[in-house]
Amino acid sequence: MYLTAHLIMALIIGKLTKNYLAAIIGAFLIDIDHLIPFIKHGDIFNFKKLWQVVAEGKHIYNNPEKYLHSVFVWALISLVAVFINFYFGIILSVAYLSHLFLDALDGPNYYFFYPLARIKIKGPVRYLSLSELFLTIILLGIYLFLLF
Repeated sequence: MYLTAHLIMALIIGKLTKNYLAAIIGAFLIDIDHLIPFIKHGDIFNFKKLWQVVAEGKHIYNNPEKYLHSVFVWALISLVAVFINFYFGIILSVAYLSHLFLDALDGPNYYFFYPLARIKIKGPVRYLSLSELFLTIILLGIYLFLLF
């Protein structure tokens, strides 16, 4: 799912919980694992390759969303966050889970149970498609409704 859908979902969670910081961190912390293959291949400052992944949806390395895009890592990070600060941790956990849910709807292969099971989930919404735009507009509508 493109960044805008994750951002709007984080804004919805932030509005409902009155804690935008925890919601945004929870929704975006997970995408750090997109950078792992770039670091491994020494391409972290290759902005052309980064742009291909961000703007064009190309996966130039072998499925980078394995590490943090797992329900097991979500549970571990959620437990640690809740232990440190219960309220912040719950919001971070819900936002993180919303990211997993939105990504499960997306088209690219998704390893929800990594590393224990290499079951691929392929959602019905294609990356950067009209259906993804429609979903993002619906999320934006929900957020605007909550604002007023």
